[in-house]
Amino acid sequence: MQDMKSVYVGICDEILKSKGGRNGRADSDVDFSDIEFQINLLKTDEINLDYILVLILEKFKQHDDLDRLKIDIRRIIRSSFGTRAKETLIIDFINETDLFKLTTTDAILAAFYSYANEQKEVQIKKLAEDENLKEESTRFIEKSISKGHVDSAGAELDSILPPTSRRRGARESKKQTVLQKIQELVEVFIGI
Repeated sequence: MQDMKSVYVGICDEILKSKGGRNGRADSDVDFSDIEFQINLLKTDEINLDYILVLILEKFKQHDDLDRLKIDIRRIIRSSFGTRAKETLIIDFINETDLFKLTTTDAILAAFYSYANEQKEVQIKKLAEDENLKEESTRFIEKSISKGHVDSAGAELDSILPPTSRRRGARESKKQTVLQKIQELVEVFIGI
């Protein structure tokens, strides 16, 4: 069931992205209302992050084969819209953490959220450096993560961008690049 849901969610996500965003209706002859209904139905059976972390602990206790554990966890992660963006973060946590030391549910939850917060700070700093963003960008990105979306309207996003020429759409292109990268961070770190 997990594998089927994972494949279904992946296909639906690809189709919707290729047809003009989440609404999937731009220049399409296909009626996506049935797909949207099925996706919403799948969302009612969402698997949350805490459940996955507890599952990591349980599966590791059953067999301490990390490769097998990662395969099982990837399958579960990919079956849920809410956790798909967090796959790399969770797998990196498994790779970089000594799971033998984590014996209780509280221990794995504390270890993961500590690890995730460290990674969030690193990723925010890296984005700011890579895109040459202004100092207040950290506050803007953290606020976007806590809200669960990036406000692209208004002057706040523009205020964190580095000085960029407006000729030939260079500033708008830079804004869209930064916006997309911040949205990716939001998807990964929302709820952490």
